[in-house]
Amino acid sequence: MSWANMKLKLFGVSLLTLLACTALPCTAKEFFIGADISALTLFEESGAKYLENGEPKDLIVILKDNGFNTVRLR
Repeated sequence: MSWANMKLKLFGVSLLTLLACTALPCTAKEFFIGADISALTLFEESGAKYLENGEPKDLIVILKDNGFNTVRLR
């Protein structure tokens, strides 16, 4: 393989790599933040209280206000 041919192939690979990287959309990834609240009813029935800044509040509202977007229920 000649030097000129090798340079041409290297240029082609570099160009394709550059085009592939710039053609992809730059979007922020969405993360799932979740909690297992299967026992929530049991805890609330036994007297558990959930507070935010010292004020009583529903746990599901607290989770939602703090960025949780997924829950697990059994």
